[in-house]
Parts: sequence; C-alpha cells; structure tokens
Amino acid sequence: MTVEQVGWQYAAGIEAMWRLTEMLGTALENAQIPIESRSGGWDFRGYWLDKKKFWAGVYFTRPNIMQLEFGDKPNLERFQEQGHGGYHDGKYAYRMDLGSESIHFFARTKESQLECLTEFLRQKDQSGLACLP
Repeated sequence: MTVEQVGWQYAAGIEAMWRLTEMLGTALENAQIPIESRSGGWDFRGYWLDKKKFWAGVYFTRPNIMQLEFGDKPNLERFQEQGHGGYHDGKYAYRMDLGSESIHFFARTKESQLECLTEFLRQKDQSGLACLP
C-alpha cells in the first residue's frame, strides 16, 4: 500500500467538491429531474434520480467528470444510435469533462456553472429516457 503526502489543497478541495455536488442538486431541480435520494460513499457523491432510473454525480477518483449513469442497462440499440454516451467502469453513462477546454467550467461564474450543469442534465435526461427499456 502506498501512502502519499496530503497537501495544503486538501481542505479547499473537499469544500469545492461539496459545493459542486450541492450545485448539481440545484441543477437537477432546475432541469425538473426528480431526485429520489442523495447518494454518497467512500468514492462518490451524487443523487439517485427518477425512481433510481439514473444516478448523477462525481467519483472522487475522477473529480473532473460529471456523470449521469443508468441505474439499469438501457436499450443498447437506442443508446448506441445516439453516439454520445459510453460504457464506463461497468456503467452506461453520459459524461461531461469539467476540465475540458471547450467547457471552461472552472473559469465560469457560479451562475454560468449552474446553467452549464442544468443544460447537460436536461439534454442527457431526455436522451436517457429514450433509451429506457
């Protein structure tokens, strides 16, 4: 087992992760996506949605990836036809890379960040519903 030093960024990083997932909750409400429950564990934080058809959140090992994943296996034919989802870590999901140069998420104002998350969720929720069996 490898032990790494914990740097000064630790406290600010935890606070930023908390803020991001709280903003995600607000974005879900703005997108009118029903939140079933909050969800958190050793390696993730997010929300179960719409009777657990979906999960939206962040994995701590990939903090720059916002993920909307299917609770159950989607209709694969419809999912693959869309061409904008993928199979990641055993889950069918839509992803948004918050660190992407095309998104510039961390350089945006909080209002713009919230709108960016809301629009991602709104679009992917509509696409995902079309893929449910």
